[in-house]
Amino acid sequence: MYHRILIGLSIYDIIFSFTCFWGTWAVPVGTPDVYLASGTQQTCNAQAFLQQLGLATPIYTAELAIYYFLVISLGWKEERLKKIEIIFHIIPTFLAFTSSIVGIVTNSFESSILWCWYGPDYEAYRFGFFYGPLWFCIVLVCVLM
Repeated sequence: MYHRILIGLSIYDIIFSFTCFWGTWAVPVGTPDVYLASGTQQTCNAQAFLQQLGLATPIYTAELAIYYFLVISLGWKEERLKKIEIIFHIIPTFLAFTSSIVGIVTNSFESSILWCWYGPDYEAYRFGFFYGPLWFCIVLVCVLM
């Protein structure tokens, strides 16, 4: 189970890192104050969608801490862990894809200077779909460790 959690974490982290590499290239041409903007709204949406999938990375990290807590502190064995493993993959995947789809459906992805993501007018989405879960995961990892 440990290795499958790491694989899930790694897949989403690679996707997130790839979209960070795109940088401002995906931002629509002519966007003011954005260096090297050379994309379209479609490339911006694609980058933002994949960027938002990066939400799964901190969730998988928190699940890794939960795994360690269950195994080390509570003495859970692999057989018992296998019963809940599917939940460990459904939660980050569901939250990441749901928050990405909301951005596409509400047409809220636009330039956020460094890359495309939820635009400045969508601060509530940024907090609700990324920063809130991120800080929850950080606190959870700190408490468990």
